[in-house]
Amino acid sequence: MISRITRAAGFAPGLASTSGVFINDQLVQKGDLSGLAGHLMLSESRDINLAVLETARGALAHSGFMFDWCDVGICLNVTADHLGEYGVHTLQQMAEIKRSILQRARRAVVLNADYATCRDMLPFAPGIPLYLVALESGVESLRELAADHGADSTWYCVVEAQNGHEWIVLYEPAGKRLPLIAVAGIPATMDGAARFNVSNAQHALCACLALGVDLTVMRTVLGSFSNSHEDNPGRLNIYRGFPFTVIMDYAHNPDGMVKLGEFIRHMDIPGRKIVLYAATGNRSDEFVYDHARSAIPYFDHFVCRSYPGKRGDERPQTRTMMKAALLEAGVPEDRITVVDVATDGAFQTMSLARSGDLVVITPGDAEMDTMWQTIQSFQPLFAAG
Repeated sequence: MISRITRAAGFAPGLASTSGVFINDQLVQKGDLSGLAGHLMLSESRDINLAVLETARGALAHSGFMFDWCDVGICLNVTADHLGEYGVHTLQQMAEIKRSILQRARRAVVLNADYATCRDMLPFAPGIPLYLVALESGVESLRELAADHGADSTWYCVVEAQNGHEWIVLYEPAGKRLPLIAVAGIPATMDGAARFNVSNAQHALCACLALGVDLTVMRTVLGSFSNSHEDNPGRLNIYRGFPFTVIMDYAHNPDGMVKLGEFIRHMDIPGRKIVLYAATGNRSDEFVYDHARSAIPYFDHFVCRSYPGKRGDERPQTRTMMKAALLEAGVPEDRITVVDVATDGAFQTMSLARSGDLVVITPGDAEMDTMWQTIQSFQPLFAAG
């Protein structure tokens, strides 16, 4: 979202992310480049004048920073994902790594106040403008939270009702209320049902405001930003070309699965809900079990696989561990399928579907395009009805 907005505002942005490196929205190298390698590619590019750097905590832990400072630092969350890697064993240690990004910001900090682990970063935020973002709290709660930070430099971004509709609203430090955009006016939010994309839009708006982007530009871009594979590959991509519905979403950890599950609860699905998912091979046993169980409240049938390539090769037995976790939680065995060949997962899962069902497929970070092609080329063996 930030890359798209800033490009429309006249910047020449580069984006380094888990999906690859993009320059002016064009992919120049595919793969997880959210660390030092991707950041260096952009720092050496003569084709950009703004870098949007997804900054992986793992890359920071083992390689450090490519940059000494940034204009805007953003922290979206701190969760238990990745604990046990690179000497990071607690949420506090994870938060220390993530807040080091904020401490390098020189123009503004954007912080997700819905997470206690992010709220705890407030004493460490530098003395620059702070944008506190929340879906679950109102502006008064945020003001109380930031009472010791400095009221003259804190902005508050919340979601409020206006004329019967949800709006993203910004409060200036002096108290002026600025309605930014209607939630339903952002296609990626699916009329507000995709709450994580409401939050993503809030953070993107605040970051771009801190960069001086005109609000009209932001409204125009977010008003056309969707969940299509072209706009946001692997993030809530929905395919309706079969008698059943397919969603492809990255949801690679318990927090992501819960957020996806809450969105699914808003969908009108007359049939079963089937999920294909995997746990990364280098995670702890506890993480594998937690990830398997996180899907239970939202689905009727569970297809367990290992990721292909490095993410799965480190421990290919994660698929059987996930099955064991489901059985221990009381899921009947006839509602569990284990896929032996990771790359067959999407085909096997869609083959289980009947008319009216929902199939959710969670690809690995290197599978976004191939998985989407598999979905589009699938041939159901039954007719609608």
